[in-house]
Amino acid sequence: MKLNLETFTKMLDCTLTHPTASLDELRQMLATAKEYHFHTVLGPRCFNEFIVNELKGTGVLPCSGCSATLGHDPTEVKAFHTRFAVSQGIKEIDMVMNLSYLKSGLYNDVIHDIAAVKQAAGANVPVKCIIEAPLLSDEEIITACKLVMEGGAEFIKTASGLKGATTLHHVELIRNTVDAKTKIKAASGIRDADTVGQMVDLGVERFGIGYGSVLEIIRELER
Repeated sequence: MKLNLETFTKMLDCTLTHPTASLDELRQMLATAKEYHFHTVLGPRCFNEFIVNELKGTGVLPCSGCSATLGHDPTEVKAFHTRFAVSQGIKEIDMVMNLSYLKSGLYNDVIHDIAAVKQAAGANVPVKCIIEAPLLSDEEIITACKLVMEGGAEFIKTASGLKGATTLHHVELIRNTVDAKTKIKAASGIRDADTVGQMVDLGVERFGIGYGSVLEIIRELER
């Protein structure tokens, strides 16, 4: 599809999560999010309460990651972190699948991990489960998608942004695997409006993109 600015920003989870992200940088991102009406923003978790307060009444939702970005924290830790984030006012949760369980064939443990986070989040807080597609074979991606659906997360998210770029092939494979009610969030390596448009055509409903790249895509669409 030919992407326009409003369509893009309504599908956007804008992130500012690099290790040295400052409060000033966060304020800049939040101001941009309010101006362009992003769907959600995700910043350093130490500032979650600040983000929640800054976004009240704006229509932009505060999102948070769940526990460590590698995904192999104990399930109880992930669930605790999720409950804490929701108690702060976080409205969406991104978690990372336990790939150690996946690679070990411990599929019931993968399902339990996802289900525990979903239960901790509650019915009104969507959970997006990151499968790190760039690290997986096609067969593993298909398996991961089925486990996410079994665990009850609302979204399959392609990648965290730390372990390689999401490709159109990844998105197409996921879309051909999941059921109609499971949504797709694409993240990692998405740098231009053309890529976003192609992924929308393949069924992506949400995008996780870093703030710097978001500014570049906004400028591109405004031109």
